[in-house]
Amino acid sequence: MSRQSGRSGLKSFRPSTPDSSKIVCTQLFEHISPSAVYMQNRNVQHRRERMADALRDEIGALIEGELGDPRIGLATVSEVLLASDGKSARVFVEVDGTEREADDTLQGLNAARGFIRHQLVERLGLRHAPEIFFQLDTSTARQTRIEQLLQRIHKKK
Repeated sequence: MSRQSGRSGLKSFRPSTPDSSKIVCTQLFEHISPSAVYMQNRNVQHRRERMADALRDEIGALIEGELGDPRIGLATVSEVLLASDGKSARVFVEVDGTEREADDTLQGLNAARGFIRHQLVERLGLRHAPEIFFQLDTSTARQTRIEQLLQRIHKKK
């Protein structure tokens, strides 16, 4: 291997053959245990979960009080799924009302995406807010329907 000195005075290694780069990498990371790698992944996942919770709280607060769009009805943020790279987030919204009101609410939220992202940057102190994609959360409606079907089955017995 040959050594080169950079401007900062730090020494950098350049492997002389392609196979020697594997050896250098193996030697550099052989002191890192598998549990340390697991710990690092767990920390990244924990940070993503905390960020998703913070996004859910802030977007919920914005929807409740600061968006003046008349299309946005009574809506609550039920869940936020943050992508692994943190550059996009899927926001699940429950809307009380008819299907038309739900569609209008989604249109209003999509129109306000830029404002919401700007507010998230200011409130959470982020450099870059994730791209937001709003989606209707129909899980409670499905849950209610399943419970009704189960009650009918129990009544027939």
